Amino acid sequence: MRKLLIVTLILFATLSTALITHAWFTYVQRKSIAQFVSNEIVVETRANDELILDQFDLDELAYIDFENDLMNDLSNVFDEMATSIDIDIILSSNSPLTRHIINVDVNHDAIIMLIVYEGINLGSQHQKNTAYYSLIQTIYSPLTERADIMDAIYLYNQSILNDIKNTTLFPGDKLSFQLVFWVDYDLIEYPENYLDYEFSMTVSINSVSAKKEVD
Repeated sequence: MRKLLIVTLILFATLSTALITHAWFTYVQRKSIAQFVSNEIVVETRANDELILDQFDLDELAYIDFENDLMNDLSNVFDEMATSIDIDIILSSNSPLTRHIINVDVNHDAIIMLIVYEGINLGSQHQKNTAYYSLIQTIYSPLTERADIMDAIYLYNQSILNDIKNTTLFPGDKLSFQLVFWVDYDLIEYPENYLDYEFSMTVSINSVSAKKEVD
């Protein structure tokens, strides 16, 4: 049975607050002439069109039944029950080429998270992907055990973050992706206190020069 009850998600952004600036110097030597060239990365990070300062609150998480909703979508409302945070990484027009290393740490096993990559410099006609059930089915099929399914979703999310890490952004580019959430009701420790639950996660976005080697 699905539960449409509301809990709170708190997103903490580290290394990527409202505006990040990274600066470095490059030493260039030609014959007997040496000069220093200064470069600066300026990155703006937004969640649902709001600048991320230190914390972003979202009060729209819904409980689901893992088998009935995620695996079988018996009520045909899995997509509608999703809570989505739209993340935009915006590089200033004066910044050099950059790449972005993103880590997402969720603090509770009951949280089911899906990362959906949207693209770069999306036009006004772009419609974000909300076919979450179809996407998740392609990720875990033909697995049937919860642990295996969650592992498959985790590996998929990591592959998306790895693809983003290997994507070079040019000055003025905007990279967009979604963090999508549900809560597994059966993994709540004290179900009678469901209205008091708060979940938190930490999102870190480390912006580096595209020329820098990263792990």
